[in-house]
Amino acid sequence: MSVLIALQGPVDFEKPRVLVDLFHEITARNPDCLVRFYYRSKKSISAIIRNVRSSSGKFGLSVGIESQAAADTRLEKSLKLFQDEACDIVFCCCRNNGKSFRIVSNFSGTHRISFYSYTPATHLTAGSRTTVSNLISRSNL
Repeated sequence: MSVLIALQGPVDFEKPRVLVDLFHEITARNPDCLVRFYYRSKKSISAIIRNVRSSSGKFGLSVGIESQAAADTRLEKSLKLFQDEACDIVFCCCRNNGKSFRIVSNFSGTHRISFYSYTPATHLTAGSRTTVSNLISRSNL
């Protein structure tokens, strides 16, 4: 079963930037990976990274990343795409409740979902860099 890790927190609070930083960290650790972008800007990303190596040495993993949390944006479409493309690990953002939370939760039949809380307190005490490291550790990448 695929793993879906959702960075969860309040509206407009740095979650997309954390996932963009996560994308850069994964691609830096895997220089031979193949990246397919579906959307890309400085503050947002939707992509599949292929040929990723896990921390245990397993090679060939596919990782999907969608940084938009608003339910009326790309979230649902990207999660379906990542499922269709058989991504082993998916990272996304969602809010604490509401439509984006329900969209993510709807994938519980096909993914093992893990919510990672990212709040103003987390940002102040841990920061983006530590959160990226924690997400990588949680996903065994």
